[in-house]
Amino acid sequence: MARQPTLMQLAAANPVPDEAVRDVVPEDWHAGVLTSITATEAREPKPSPARRSRPSRRGRALALAMVCLVTVAVAAPAVGLQRHIVDFLMADLAPAPVQLEFGQLAAGPTGAGAPVALPSQARKVIEAKLQGRELTLWAAPTKNGGFCWALPDLLSACSRRDAPVAVRSVETPGDSGLIGGHVLDRATERLQLRYEDGDEAEVPIAWVSAPISAGLFVVEVPQEHLVQGHRAALLTAYDAAGEPVAEHRFANSDPALETAADGLPRAADRSQIRTVIDAHGSSGTRRTLVVAPATDGRICYAYRAGSGCVERRRTGSALDLGIQNTGTAVLLFGTTGGDIANIELRFRDGSRNRLLPAAGFVLVEIPEKHHPARRRLHTIVGYDVEGSEITRKTIPSAVGIYPCRDGKTRRAGPAGCR
Repeated sequence: MARQPTLMQLAAANPVPDEAVRDVVPEDWHAGVLTSITATEAREPKPSPARRSRPSRRGRALALAMVCLVTVAVAAPAVGLQRHIVDFLMADLAPAPVQLEFGQLAAGPTGAGAPVALPSQARKVIEAKLQGRELTLWAAPTKNGGFCWALPDLLSACSRRDAPVAVRSVETPGDSGLIGGHVLDRATERLQLRYEDGDEAEVPIAWVSAPISAGLFVVEVPQEHLVQGHRAALLTAYDAAGEPVAEHRFANSDPALETAADGLPRAADRSQIRTVIDAHGSSGTRRTLVVAPATDGRICYAYRAGSGCVERRRTGSALDLGIQNTGTAVLLFGTTGGDIANIELRFRDGSRNRLLPAAGFVLVEIPEKHHPARRRLHTIVGYDVEGSEITRKTIPSAVGIYPCRDGKTRRAGPAGCR
């Protein structure tokens, strides 16, 4: 019997409907493989009618590759619409401005085990329409085997692979919020975000290949879920059987952290309240921060723009500081590790300002003169009691945090301000 053409053998071995293939295989990929196989057919000598010939080694390899690729492509949707695979080494390289942001991440703490991003290796992993515009999440490996990811001007984080699931979030006044992060357990098939009011949302995952080797995600949080009683409460990773494999519980979902009438969380011991910061900001507004221990050993705090409870850090070089817009001012707030005696704020215009943490807390107003993009805060450096630098943190110039010249806070875009 005369040998059948390779495509006919392939169709017989792997009877996949054409419409199914078109749904999952890009047309240019499909055409490219077909062209390669057709060219192979044309180059191979025709067998003599009196003698059967076996397919060449190259023809068999191409046919097998086509079977495997079509099978994988058709089967992929069964994994779930909330999960997709990203081949990191085939993804687009980041442009210079994005590499610069990863370079700023690399300028962070450089002690043993600290993640240091490799900016030139940053690549695109997620594209999504968030907050009314197209946004891209980029990722880059680090020198010590970890990875960093960034949603430029909004969210960024680095991982040493020491947390199975990690989350970052940002809220912009008058706009929706964003939650981004990573999961490490490859058994994760889907992510579910549960809110305090019982609402749930599925979170798409982009599983990124080596050297990232993690699932990355970013999701928009509607404005109605940014108010007390409706906020994000729990992020859970589930395997194919529907069993939870990892979870992240948001601090605001802890009943002990609910704000009482005096502004402090309910967990705070009211008999030990003390004021650690009481000063007037550059705008003339009085800024006061009160603290009190919690029954579980944490330290609770309250100021006009927020409250919560954090772990006591009698040692360490952590700089858990961030910028927030209260609607009337831009503040720098957060905590520092016990080994930090003072911090230095470094601005883009070259100016610097030294501050002393109060009981491990920092609360300071960013002067209006440092609101323009070219003058904003970009780095915080921590020093020990001997005056030696022990850590530093880069502050992203997040769009929507600083007000525009007209006093309003807008998102990025033609009508926005940076």
